[in-house]
Amino acid sequence: MNTFNQKFPNIKIDHQGNQDDDKLTQSIQGGNPPDVAISFYTDNLGNWCQSGAFQDMQPYIDRDKIDLNQLPQAVRDYTSFNGKRCALPMLADAFGLYYNKDDFAAAGIASPPKTMDELFEDAKKLTKFGPDGSIQVAGFIPTMPFYGNLAEVWAPSFGAKFLNADGKSGLAGSPQWKELFEFQKKLVDFYGKDKLERFKAGLGDEYSADNGFQKGKLAIAYDGEYRTAFITDQARP
Repeated sequence: MNTFNQKFPNIKIDHQGNQDDDKLTQSIQGGNPPDVAISFYTDNLGNWCQSGAFQDMQPYIDRDKIDLNQLPQAVRDYTSFNGKRCALPMLADAFGLYYNKDDFAAAGIASPPKTMDELFEDAKKLTKFGPDGSIQVAGFIPTMPFYGNLAEVWAPSFGAKFLNADGKSGLAGSPQWKELFEFQKKLVDFYGKDKLERFKAGLGDEYSADNGFQKGKLAIAYDGEYRTAFITDQARP
């Protein structure tokens, strides 16, 4: 920020951190959108592009003579919509399974899960219920969307693909997607849907210091490489 201000002292930046796509959409709908925004997902880009919420950047790209061919084709494809260049790529996340070593040790679990069956069994062992039956610590939250729980993040663990060999949607006839959703339902049933929803409602925002995993409320969580920096910066005592 300081480097930018030194180069462009005539531009004032009001930076608002810890924002997600829902908050961004709400600001747009409320008539008070930011001038520049960063989205961590591609899911909402089509709607933002076609509605005009995100403006066409092509005139600026042409003006500044930016060579988009320096970017991989896949990256160019998912940051545009129907030929409209309304976004530019910023980063690509590497997702992994984070786990709380102290919780694992207390539960007598020697190592992190290597299969989804192991994840299911570990999640049950790691979960702590209060005297009233409410969830105090969740081994693993199975619902989507929630934090890093996204279909595109879960899919590789089951070998699930979005398209079939013909390039058309293959979800309906995919045994891998069926397996994913059955795993999800088994764990929701273990917790109890209403208990799980109440527990989730009490957790902090994903990109805040009150993130459930960082606060010790989640023993296992899917997340990106950025979480290591958040943990270092915001680690709980």
